[in-house]
Amino acid sequence: MKLLGVARISDKNRITLAKDVRDKLKVDSGDLLLFFEDDNGNVLVCTENTLPSGKADLEVLKLLVTGPYNAGKSTVVSKVSKRAASIEALGTTVGFDFGRKYDEVNVFDLHIFGTPGHTRFAFLQEILAQGSAGILLVVDSTNPETFGLARDILYRVKREISEDAPVVILANKQDLEGALKPEDVAKQLSIGVDVPVVGTVATQSQGLREALQLLLEQVSKIRGKEIGKGA
Repeated sequence: MKLLGVARISDKNRITLAKDVRDKLKVDSGDLLLFFEDDNGNVLVCTENTLPSGKADLEVLKLLVTGPYNAGKSTVVSKVSKRAASIEALGTTVGFDFGRKYDEVNVFDLHIFGTPGHTRFAFLQEILAQGSAGILLVVDSTNPETFGLARDILYRVKREISEDAPVVILANKQDLEGALKPEDVAKQLSIGVDVPVVGTVATQSQGLREALQLLLEQVSKIRGKEIGKGA
């Protein structure tokens, strides 16, 4: 399955649908449309609410992976997902990343969206943030000059969700020379003393399960669910 693109109903791209199609897809004005191409070349159109599940008893939970450019967001999405796809050009995300995961204690059907990091894609960060239950903020531990941008992005996406939306920071690229320790990343970001910071090496999946688990625990408390330690 190949991800082709995303559009928003009745937005500036002038995407409109006939009423019977809107009813079938269960979409309203402002909802996202996802375009996929299957292995036979057929174009599939669906929304976050109509993605095929296979586990209908699970609550669908949308998580956002965001942060500055070149922080490792696409790698995070691909590593924490059972299946993932990306719209990119010249090695960088220009659309968005999408991944799917059933957490191992069967509480949530996770839909994981990764945003582009460049400022010119701020509008996509805002669109993709809507409806998210929690945020994984990925930063490059070797490049503190991007931390200001990380704060700006977090502020921007929280406006679309909630100021109280749960956040876990991934201090990525801990394997590289000059990487700041997670506690030093926390100090320089100055986002909040209660926001967990996890050291990660996304290319090797190190720290990703811990970060995802911490975020799911926060979301679960808000939603009154019990989860184990295997997410």
